[in-house]
Amino acid sequence: MIGLGWLFGSRQKQAPEYKPTGDSYRQPMNIGQQTTGKPRFTASVHRRAEGTRWICPDETFKIGGLSIKGGMVYVGPTGRHDRAWRSTIDPSIQVSRRNADFQGALMPYWPSYAEIDPRSRLAYLQWLASGRSDPMFGLGHVFLFFYGLERRLFADEAYSDLPMLVAEVERLRGIYGDNRSFRRYSGHFLEAAHALQLITTENPTQDQAPPLDLDNDWELPLTLRIGLGRRIAARQALTADWMLSWYLSHPETRLRTPAIRAFDKLCLLFRCRFDATYPDGMRFAPPKSKLRQEYRAASGDFTVTIAADLPDIAKLRKPIQETQAIVEKCTDELSPFSRYVGKRPEAAHSLQALVLLPSEIRNECDSGAGKELARWLQTVVGTAVGVAKASDLLSRLEVDPCKTDRVPKGIAQSMSTALAAFGYGMEPDPVYGSPSPKQQEAVALFKLPESRSDDHASGPAYAAARSVLLMSAVIAHADGVIADQEIRQLVGSVQGSPHLATCERRRLSALATWLLLVPPPFNEIKKRLGQVSETERRSLAQFALAMAAADDRIDPKEIEQLERLYKLLNLEPSVLYSDLHALECDASGPEEGPVTVRQASKGAPQHRIPPPPKTAPLEPITLDHSRIERVRRETEVVASVLSGIFATPTDDSDPDPIQEPSIDEPVAFEGLDRRHASLLDEILGREAWSRAEIEALCRGFELMPDGAMETLNEWSFERFDAAIIEYGDTLFVQYDVLPEDIRKMAA
Repeated sequence: MIGLGWLFGSRQKQAPEYKPTGDSYRQPMNIGQQTTGKPRFTASVHRRAEGTRWICPDETFKIGGLSIKGGMVYVGPTGRHDRAWRSTIDPSIQVSRRNADFQGALMPYWPSYAEIDPRSRLAYLQWLASGRSDPMFGLGHVFLFFYGLERRLFADEAYSDLPMLVAEVERLRGIYGDNRSFRRYSGHFLEAAHALQLITTENPTQDQAPPLDLDNDWELPLTLRIGLGRRIAARQALTADWMLSWYLSHPETRLRTPAIRAFDKLCLLFRCRFDATYPDGMRFAPPKSKLRQEYRAASGDFTVTIAADLPDIAKLRKPIQETQAIVEKCTDELSPFSRYVGKRPEAAHSLQALVLLPSEIRNECDSGAGKELARWLQTVVGTAVGVAKASDLLSRLEVDPCKTDRVPKGIAQSMSTALAAFGYGMEPDPVYGSPSPKQQEAVALFKLPESRSDDHASGPAYAAARSVLLMSAVIAHADGVIADQEIRQLVGSVQGSPHLATCERRRLSALATWLLLVPPPFNEIKKRLGQVSETERRSLAQFALAMAAADDRIDPKEIEQLERLYKLLNLEPSVLYSDLHALECDASGPEEGPVTVRQASKGAPQHRIPPPPKTAPLEPITLDHSRIERVRRETEVVASVLSGIFATPTDDSDPDPIQEPSIDEPVAFEGLDRRHASLLDEILGREAWSRAEIEALCRGFELMPDGAMETLNEWSFERFDAAIIEYGDTLFVQYDVLPEDIRKMAA
């Protein structure tokens, strides 16, 4: 054996022998009072062996022929059968001179300096001497050093060293944090250390909620419980961020795929929904249970309990349930965006993705394309109806040019959805019964009402009014001359109808503008009109008359228009005047029907009733409103007939621009609760485990080993039709069972 007596080299100052601080840190503290204090702290630890001391960061010591700077380790003798402190470097134990175990392949999962192979000790000392930063060394060496930091803070209660110890652990995480096991154990260390800082601070300044993230463990973070406990004890309301952080950290909650994929959007939308539901924040009575949390050392050497005189929210249910209702609603609203981005990740910031977001968060997520589109729409539309070429609108909406002359129906519907997201509508719009526009033709754009509660545009009154407007457009274009006055006159009568909502009137105005620019297919429509029955044509004519008489009168120009409409429907002009007469006011006669002059007698001479004059009356005809209303109600049933006549044939092969998956993609370990998922994540880090190691690992997750292994295998059978774990004296992971994406995570 080589001489391994440890010698202290040159150093800036000689650190005094460390002495325990006694019971000064074991006094309970009362957070409700402005007093200084320490956490109530109990520990199940072994006493330190005589002669063992903590090497300060500014000290240098020599061992095994190596000069080690930076300290932060325990050095001293350990009894032959004393396994109390795994991290203590015993200078009397053999260290190999060569063949250093850099990767830690000879080290067990829970290494102890006194028990590891001499070649592993050599590698560990070399790692310390090199500055504890070389990523080529295995994680066993990092853990062995980490055990000493845990001991220093929690077992020896060296709270004055807390900032230094936290800084060192964070530095190590920056180098070795890719390892899941070290990331988890070091995260627990930092969580407990920060909790101690909060408890021992007289006037805490942590008024803001913890950061919102998805990297949560299977239990509520202690710092979160302390922060919530402080606010509840002070009778303060909990804001949206506090409640969402609580929800995300809760062991019994899980986000669905849309919320995970669009997590930043979820946070924005949740704040809006929460503030609308709880404008003054959420309040509830403090629970009676007090805060208490155990910290289990990664080394397994000790367990400590951290407690404070604060209400503990860990077992509260109702606030989480109320928060979950809001989260689920937000998740549902983000589903269209999630499905689109899931299929097109590169389009996450596109205009098409932006319009799928709820309106409350759209502006905050807009990278600039939405604002540019809004400015262009305002310029084109103004306060009336604007006109633009369909191909230009497609370009503005960031839609690739179509290969067909007519815009496919699916893309036209997406155009309508995108415009509606910015408060505008278009005609023709297939969503509301119009054909898809042609790329080189015009579309009419208009401003939707601020309130969309009256945006029906689908009832029988709107459908019939729209069809009458289309018939009028056919008449206006029949002679090859666009008669603006003719069609706008009928539009004016439609606009005056009390049976149409504001948005319906605006849409009809836009439709009229488009019809003036793009005439309906006259020959096709005339052919379809010839195929309907005389009774249906009669109903169409009467309804057109009732719509023209919406203001209880018909002007001579309107009568001229109606004459042309009746002719288009193959109805004699006499029928029009008969219908007009039936709607006229007659104060001296009965409300409706012809006046009986005398009863008919058998064999009496018969005389033909002369036809009405062929020229329109020079004066407006005043009509009976009650009769008009009755005709309108009776003829609304023709809306379906009109829709069939004026429908534009569509190509069933039109592609839908957004072929969304029917369900959200599954996530890794879906179906496992957080504890079993975290356990499986830990187990996948190695191919083989001893039974003792698995039992200790399960204890850390508060799980029974046999039951936990059975749960994991049942889950595996459901997902992959095979067991993922072969469990006996040694546990083996069956990696071949896993799909490739999960195997990559485990690599």
